[in-house]
Amino acid sequence: MIDTSYASTGAAPASDLQVSGRRRRRPRRSLLQRRSRRVALLFFLPAIAVNLLVIGGPAVSSIGYSFTDWNGISPPEFVGLDNWQRMLTDAAFWSTMRNNAIYLIVLVIVPTSLGLLGAFLLTRVRRGSTVFRAIYFIPFLLISVVVAQIWRNLLSPDTGIAAALDAVGITWLNDVYFLGSQELALPTVIGVHVWSFLGFSMVFFYAAIKTVDPALIEAARLDGVGVWGEFWHVVIPGIRPMIVFSVSFAVIAGLLVYDMPRILTGGGPAGASDVAALLINRTSIVGREAGYGTTLALTLTLISGVVIGVITYLRRKEES
Repeated sequence: MIDTSYASTGAAPASDLQVSGRRRRRPRRSLLQRRSRRVALLFFLPAIAVNLLVIGGPAVSSIGYSFTDWNGISPPEFVGLDNWQRMLTDAAFWSTMRNNAIYLIVLVIVPTSLGLLGAFLLTRVRRGSTVFRAIYFIPFLLISVVVAQIWRNLLSPDTGIAAALDAVGITWLNDVYFLGSQELALPTVIGVHVWSFLGFSMVFFYAAIKTVDPALIEAARLDGVGVWGEFWHVVIPGIRPMIVFSVSFAVIAGLLVYDMPRILTGGGPAGASDVAALLINRTSIVGREAGYGTTLALTLTLISGVVIGVITYLRRKEES
């Protein structure tokens, strides 16, 4: 049946008026969006300019310095690929990269797994969860230099835990040198870093778990999946982007770590706990080989970028 109301009254149907109204509002909305983006860009411009000046300039110039023999003071002398060839045959570089790889693996696996488990268990605590979160987060709030110095005193055989136990007749720690042993120095440094980083992971995952849809959790409980089924099949998929972010953060921390090994061991004994950042500092500042040090720094930056790029690619591929 043909609708003749439009012809008789001369008024457009309500549906046509709604469509035309949406069409009229769309250009205005898009105009507002463009203006908002322009305003946001204007606010970002100062920060972008500062980053380009402070970070972008030195980053670009460092590429040129990596092909020179430079002590940081006198004019650089172009040497071509000599620094890169030297790096490939430098035993100290490969030793530090091995230590960094161990550091990275442990810093990714241990805080992430324990932080996830602790956060999930903390969400099931009915009373006192705020107190527990505050206690766990305190080590992360402390400056890393302070944390390292505290643990250095605790692990000292003269003034630390071993001396306190020896005073009461317990002597089994007297012959254990956590920071002075080639076998224990690196695990000890990593353990201190994990201790200070664990609280951040736990509180971070606790906040992420709180964003999971309660309806999904309730449905899982009604299906009788159990506590660990709820953890694996509901919580983990629900906070997967947060897990990827935490892993990326831990990767960067593991590759660029400097302060913990610097304060605790200085890279010793005999390079057992040496890392790439310490080698770069020692080469560029102490050894006055800024050209070669720049080559090492660029290599570490490139490795970090590749690892983060792979993690980002895998995350996007999984999401798609």
